[in-house]
Amino acid sequence: MAPSAVAFSGVALFHFLAGYVWGNAVMAAPLTARLALFGIFLAGAFTRLALGVGTVEYLFAWAGPVAAIALADVTSPRNIAYSAAAFVAAFALMSLAFLG
Repeated sequence: MAPSAVAFSGVALFHFLAGYVWGNAVMAAPLTARLALFGIFLAGAFTRLALGVGTVEYLFAWAGPVAAIALADVTSPRNIAYSAAAFVAAFALMSLAFLG
């Protein structure tokens, strides 16, 4: 593999994992809170990754917030806060990872 291909392979693997979790979360018979929060966390990471790769990935950054909204539990203010915190935490962690 070329050195730049390793990074793109990592991005492709992350996209697969995020899509797998999103798909399982949406199709799960009883959507568990843990699976939904993990999917929202990955949505935040996906959004930051799409914005930071430096290719046309940024055109798909909108998919992260859409997935997070689809998985979010809006039955109470506490659940909305947990969902938002999961998204922001992943976005922030990925931002820190891209600093290095």
